[in-house]
Amino acid sequence: MHYPLGSFPQFGYQASRADERRERAIANSIATRKANAFYHLRIEAAFFNLLLTSYDTMTPLNAEGEVLVRDFEFRMARIRRKLESGKRVYFKYLAETLVLFCDICGINPELKEMSNDALMILVHSLGAKNLE
Repeated sequence: MHYPLGSFPQFGYQASRADERRERAIANSIATRKANAFYHLRIEAAFFNLLLTSYDTMTPLNAEGEVLVRDFEFRMARIRRKLESGKRVYFKYLAETLVLFCDICGINPELKEMSNDALMILVHSLGAKNLE
């Protein structure tokens, strides 16, 4: 008899309840993961909309910035396609896009010195704030 998730019945009559607990735990885990993925997808979409509104006012400061605009537009198109298909973009890619945006505009140079984790937290908080 197989009893994952720490369910080890001592007697035979406990086996059916252990199976029920295991199935319920698996179902709850699946539901929780789906809910978390949908929540993060909404935050990523909100951050994308924030970047999109900022993109309209973006002005490159130099010729190097104008070259980077094409890369930024490619990234934005990729993000849009993924979000429209219902797939997650993930905060790391959005953080890299934010750093590229700031590099093009010449604003917030301190973002380059931040760690990936700090940038992902920043993107999450900006998306969550824009979500409301």
